Amino acid sequence: MVAVAAAAAFVCPPTAAWGAPAGGPSGGDQSKSTDLQPLATPPMAYEFGAALAKLKGRDLETTFLGEIIRHHKMAMEMAHMELERGVSPAIRSHARDIIAEHEHRIEQFTRWLRQWHGLTPDQAMEQASAMVHGQMAPMDSEMRHRMEQLGAMPKGKAFDIAFVQRMIAHYACAIIESLEPQDRAAHARLREAVAAGVISQTKQIADFRTWLSDQEGMQESMMTAPRGAAATGDGASHATMVPLAAGGALLAAASAYVGVVSLRRRFGDRRS
Repeated sequence: MVAVAAAAAFVCPPTAAWGAPAGGPSGGDQSKSTDLQPLATPPMAYEFGAALAKLKGRDLETTFLGEIIRHHKMAMEMAHMELERGVSPAIRSHARDIIAEHEHRIEQFTRWLRQWHGLTPDQAMEQASAMVHGQMAPMDSEMRHRMEQLGAMPKGKAFDIAFVQRMIAHYACAIIESLEPQDRAAHARLREAVAAGVISQTKQIADFRTWLSDQEGMQESMMTAPRGAAATGDGASHATMVPLAAGGALLAAASAYVGVVSLRRRFGDRRS
């Protein structure tokens, strides 16, 4: 469990490590800002993860499924906004993948809730304990607030950046929520689906952070390259060092996390 917690912190650092300016990106031209870091992971996500660790059996499955379905729907809403207002072909392609993957997971998880527990997602949430509701409410409120901020932004590159910043934090929350059910859910199919989702989300976090680093690298190149550097190639070499280094570190982090997930599923702790 200690190794998994360490890996989760590496892939989804706590709020202090992922801090963004107060209020997050505004409707201004975020592409000209030097702060291109993801938004902070809401502290409530860690608290909700701790709440799930206190549940088992049917309660763990229904609580997780009810919440993660809502979480996936929010991701789809943001992805649809990216298709409407984003301009980066790479990020728009990611948005289409997010919609397709989350549609599949929502249908799958909704069906399992009905087949295994006779509940709809709303009914699963209604049955959750007061403790769980106390953790979910502020987390959902914060995520909804971030979505509203995104919805107020105009079309353009600044929208791409704001979308990516929010999706990284959104995926970090999902990974934290998935740690317990991927190991202790009663149904093997759910454990396998959750583990596959963690792997996919970890890879997309790495892709998104590398993309943000690329934007920062281009900004630094424009600010520091001497006159005529583009013609000599000096500016190009300076611009690519930052994203390559960041990309390698992030892919290493993703690989390490996936390895820990696999080991945990094979030898995982035997709590009941």
